[in-house]
Amino acid sequence: MAWPENPKYRYALDNHSWAYLIFKDHPINTLSSANRFKCIQTASINGNTINGYDTDEDRDAVFIEGTGQMALAFTLSGQKELSDYYLKELFKLKISSTMHTNASGLPYSSNLGTAYGDAPLWFGADTKIAISSNAWYLFTKYQFNPFAEGIKTSVPKKDQFWLN
Repeated sequence: MAWPENPKYRYALDNHSWAYLIFKDHPINTLSSANRFKCIQTASINGNTINGYDTDEDRDAVFIEGTGQMALAFTLSGQKELSDYYLKELFKLKISSTMHTNASGLPYSSNLGTAYGDAPLWFGADTKIAISSNAWYLFTKYQFNPFAEGIKTSVPKKDQFWLN
């Protein structure tokens, strides 16, 4: 749970993808329970339809960073075909750089929608290149888990909530 006092935003996508990427032996069903965030949106930047994950359950925008996080979790859980699918979906939002020739990247979101909760995203979140989205795309493409150190950390059995 991310925000227990607010039922409308009780859950957040990061809790699912990050938990799988951080905790050793975290249940794979955590990834399928993230289906509550799946959505299809029309991208503001080019009108392409994109399948992905929103950051919360209102499912009003595809969260590119979070969809990349899920793709990496799918890769590391042995679900490479799902990972490949979502990487292809993200690539539909590729934006050419206005500053550098032959450079491109991904925006933060497919469309403006809202941030986690009911606050609107910032101007340009759906039309300008965002570092976080591109970082997770590259992490997945190169199968790099930035949380790998967490898996090596010894967590006392009593604190392994995901096993109980």
